[in-house]
Amino acid sequence: MHTALTRRLQERNLAAVRIFKGVAYPKFLCAMSTRAKSQQQDEMVATILKSLSETPDLRKIIKSAIIEAMTSSLEELTKSLEIQEGGIHDLECKFDDSHLCLQRLEDQNNEFKSTIDQLQNEINLLEQYTRRNSLCISVFWRSLAKIPNGSTKDLQRGRLASTSYPPCGPS
Repeated sequence: MHTALTRRLQERNLAAVRIFKGVAYPKFLCAMSTRAKSQQQDEMVATILKSLSETPDLRKIIKSAIIEAMTSSLEELTKSLEIQEGGIHDLECKFDDSHLCLQRLEDQNNEFKSTIDQLQNEINLLEQYTRRNSLCISVFWRSLAKIPNGSTKDLQRGRLASTSYPPCGPS
């Protein structure tokens, strides 16, 4: 490209050109002082850029370079997007699995709650039965204590048969 640029500049009568670090400079600028070089270089660069911007070849080169850069950027973005889509799909699958697991746990929790309620009702019934039996036993022992020299043998003989007791056992 440097030779083509040099040839174009020479064709346009811009003087002999010397390439330094990728930039084309007229040879007469190389022998000047730095302050004068700077100003002359700025003018020369502006002139070169103006003349280059008018050439259709440069426009084609710049356009193709921009298209190539954009294409590579789009390819990178596409790859990144595909990776992100894969990650999103994995997260959706994990979310669905977690949702199903949570639903199963909620169902088990409801079953445990109903079992606990049923067992609590049974405990309440057993407590009521125990209270009734405890009452029957305490009445029995109090009645036994009222009999002089009371014993279970006296109960067998029927001495307490005439005494009324509250009904014992489940009702």
